[in-house]
Amino acid sequence: SSITLDDVHLSALSSGGSSGQHSGGALTLVSSTATMTDVDFTSCTAGYGDGGHGQAGAIMASDSTITATNTHFSACSAGNVGGAIVANSSTLTFSDATFQGNTASGGTNQGGAIMATSSTFDGTDILFEDNQAGDGASNGDGGAFYSSGTDMTFENFVFRSNRAGYAGAAMHQGSTACVLTLTNGSFAQNSGAVYGGGVASWTSENTLTVHDVDFASNTATYGAAMKVSSSELSAMSAVRFNDNSAFYYDIHADGTCRPTCTVGAPKGKYVDEDVCTK
Repeated sequence: SSITLDDVHLSALSSGGSSGQHSGGALTLVSSTATMTDVDFTSCTAGYGDGGHGQAGAIMASDSTITATNTHFSACSAGNVGGAIVANSSTLTFSDATFQGNTASGGTNQGGAIMATSSTFDGTDILFEDNQAGDGASNGDGGAFYSSGTDMTFENFVFRSNRAGYAGAAMHQGSTACVLTLTNGSFAQNSGAVYGGGVASWTSENTLTVHDVDFASNTATYGAAMKVSSSELSAMSAVRFNDNSAFYYDIHADGTCRPTCTVGAPKGKYVDEDVCTK
């Protein structure tokens, strides 16, 4: 099936209730194709309920394709994962999009704006701002974006003032392999995470390519800009750091810097970016 939305405002829609499974506060797609232009989702919710799961405050997509232009998600919330969107085995393409003030709190607390598993995501001219996973202090992964097994490309992007209490105040790559490409963007003032104020990446099979990206004033206990846990930084160029504490790297005997496999690994240490960059 297919759906086309053009110049539509969806506000205060909810899949909540007192029991059952709640997902897709505004829209649920199953084996479908959606094309959206000039669409706003505001204050849509998927409530946790009694035994419910609260997935996808605005859109739940399974085995579906979404192509969206000039689309905006604000103040949407889910009682478990994906404050605005949950995508499973889906393809998402967003251009000229904003995700502002969305939250995922309760349950596993993943993906303040988006949670994507076994999917692909392509974002161009995209803003993630003031999104939060968990309470922003002691729990939550992926303040703006949580992914697992999802290849992602971001170009002309901003992640600003997002929060998560555990891993990836802005973005979290989970334990299933994926490819992340970041081009011409910034991570700024993201906070609250134990691991990765900007990006947290957790598996050796993840691949990261970073070009022309600024990391500024992000905070975390470990890796204020990025926490790369045995992932492969395949390429970094024109990357700038300002007022972030460090990467977490191993400095090897040959003097080269490689991502540390685990916190506290032999030779692992914090290293300022002007001392150790790849």
